[in-house]
Amino acid sequence: MPLRLRSPHTGNLRAFPHGHPALAGNFPLPQSEPVTAPSRIRSRPVCVATGARFNKRRWIASVTAGEAFGFLVPGVAWFAAWKLGLPPLLLACVVVAAGGVEGAVLGWSQWRVLREWQPAVTVRWVGLTALAAALAWACGMAPNTIHDLGAPAWASIAAGIAGAPVLLLGIGVAQWSVLRGFVPRAWRWVVANVLAWVIALPPTFIGPALVPSDAPVVLDLAAWGASGVMMAAILAAITGEAIARLAREAGARAPG
Repeated sequence: MPLRLRSPHTGNLRAFPHGHPALAGNFPLPQSEPVTAPSRIRSRPVCVATGARFNKRRWIASVTAGEAFGFLVPGVAWFAAWKLGLPPLLLACVVVAAGGVEGAVLGWSQWRVLREWQPAVTVRWVGLTALAAALAWACGMAPNTIHDLGAPAWASIAAGIAGAPVLLLGIGVAQWSVLRGFVPRAWRWVVANVLAWVIALPPTFIGPALVPSDAPVVLDLAAWGASGVMMAAILAAITGEAIARLAREAGARAPG
């Protein structure tokens, strides 16, 4: 029986004695594209265990040396700017820039150990740490700078209170933005950094304050350096324990 189909253009019936040409093999049927399942899109990097061993002792040694050396840079910069009699605002800018150098040295001393465990941690860690350290120094310098510029005491106090959270949170938050792609619950790194800085910073105020005002310059620098070493050791120990725990949870083997 011939097949009759209505033309979509003319509305007339057309007979196909041998069936529809496509069914008879007169011309090929259109080929459909293969359907594949949509790929899963990741909203953020995931933790990838490299199998490398995170070395906590190496972290402590590297960060202690790096931060102790880095802390000398803003100290020497401040002393030189003060001796040169630079105006308050320019002096603050010099110290803030030197603080960025300190942050870069600290970030590098951490990054060189981190990349042994996770090679995917890029040098962005160093850059963010440097920027956060410069911002922290800016917040730390703000009260004295405002006072030296002639502002009332309440303005200096307000600047100190407003800058305290940035000073304590800045480096931890900056590094968290990188670390969150490699460890679970990376927000704990921010908490560990706040704890570390709260405990590590007091020696840097107490040490120089114990030096008499008429003491030679060498003694001032020695007190600053010794305070910096103590601060760096405390910072390295606390953050080293924190990053070791995070590394273990991420699948790496961290030595006790």
